Amino acid sequence: MGYLQTLIEYLRGEVRGEQPLFEMAPRLFQSPRIRKPRIVRNAGIKVVIDLESSFDDSKISDFLTFYFYWPIRDVPELPDLHRLQMVAAFAEDCLRKELKVLIH
Repeated sequence: MGYLQTLIEYLRGEVRGEQPLFEMAPRLFQSPRIRKPRIVRNAGIKVVIDLESSFDDSKISDFLTFYFYWPIRDVPELPDLHRLQMVAAFAEDCLRKELKVLIH
């Protein structure tokens, strides 16, 4: 299911029980706070880039290839753009290798 359709269903309250993963591009997912790691496992996601520090990596380390923790703080300043480019390059490389990536 496409990102826009899933988002519309989520906002309408039509997605119940399971937290949706929004596929932004082929193999690139975004999701709000993950409550059930099995959703990530069942989607075949192998890389998590955690930007908000709310993911419990002890519950997912057995099925992920990479867990990348780089929290972006809610402050007026932008994050370091050089580091942001490095994180984006890492995600792009994973996608090129046909790994599914979740940016969370």
